[in-house]
Amino acid sequence: MLDRLYSLAPEEFTAARNALVKELTRTGDRQAASELKALRKPTVIAWSLNQVARTHGQQVEELLGAGGRVRQAQEAGEPRALREASGEEQEVLHRLSGLALKEMSSAGHPPNETARTKLLSTLRAAARDDNVAEQLRRGRLSAEARFVGFPTDLDVAVGGIRQAEAPQPQARRAGSARAVQAARWARDRTESAARARTAADEAEGGAREAEEHLAALRIDADEAARRLEELEGDSP
Repeated sequence: MLDRLYSLAPEEFTAARNALVKELTRTGDRQAASELKALRKPTVIAWSLNQVARTHGQQVEELLGAGGRVRQAQEAGEPRALREASGEEQEVLHRLSGLALKEMSSAGHPPNETARTKLLSTLRAAARDDNVAEQLRRGRLSAEARFVGFPTDLDVAVGGIRQAEAPQPQARRAGSARAVQAARWARDRTESAARARTAADEAEGGAREAEEHLAALRIDADEAARRLEELEGDSP
């Protein structure tokens, strides 16, 4: 049921969801109806990535795997491993964003640079955040995610080491220590920013859901008024 719902075009989502909610309510499954009613309509960006996840799941797994290796390299403060993992991640990022842009175009949403930026940001967030990763893996993203932090979280530290000319063992140890410190700093700041962004997204999603709920209530009110008119017309 949910797979079919998230495969629909964004403009079809709300009506289909509300119809399912009414059906579940009619059959007495109020808990499922409540959970379904809370689902947000996907943005065009999220919808395009959901379709890519369904048709190119292996490439999505490649992205998430590369993202995991990036995080491991950050934790260990290993510049060489970080460069390799980041390169793999970037390659898959651009491949998947290209596929998503084609989905958008085929659905009548001409892609532009803003869309490309949002796609890359969402894919990078999926590579670093387990919650976003799971939503992408299942093809159930509802909105684009924002990646906040360094381009690869450790690029600054890696760049500093990369510029060193034949470092001596002592300098190499000092550089490695600085890289570890930079990784910890970057990780802490990225996680704090991600939490703040999540809170903002939830507040925005709550307002959007309230609007959709109000629209559904209006539909129900119109239907009730119509039935009342019919009953009054049938009265002697």
